[in-house]
Amino acid sequence: MANLADLRDAENSFRIEVSGRFRPGVLQDHDTLAAEIVVVSSFVSGRLRVWIRPAELQAWQGVLSVLREGKPATWLDQGNGPVVAFDFPDGLDGDTVITVEDATGSGAVATLPLGLEGAWVDEQIALLDAVRKQWPSEVLESSYGVFEWKKS
Repeated sequence: MANLADLRDAENSFRIEVSGRFRPGVLQDHDTLAAEIVVVSSFVSGRLRVWIRPAELQAWQGVLSVLREGKPATWLDQGNGPVVAFDFPDGLDGDTVITVEDATGSGAVATLPLGLEGAWVDEQIALLDAVRKQWPSEVLESSYGVFEWKKS
């Protein structure tokens, strides 16, 4: 197991825990990662199972680039699953607010203010790099819906 994201302060935390490949050895699903979004606060705690494809890892990298600039960003917002949103309502000197919405499942929404300091975005980029190293992409989608194993 490895964390794709790990953000916390003294009261709240947000993590994305990757447990491994969703269906290893099955060509079209081999590079999909099984994960859980975990939110914990003194008031509410929850876990939401997600499946992360290589395109979503790429999108996560883009989100981190936007967050580095101090701009709001949204991840997994595809209209058919969970949504993770990051906002800075009081600018970069205030809390980072993370909202996790299980839009098509339970309908539950959790919003966590986190007092993040330092190079937290760089720490998340390092976690992304570690996940990619632990579970490298081994499948090529040569055209839409056509998969093949990458040649070594």
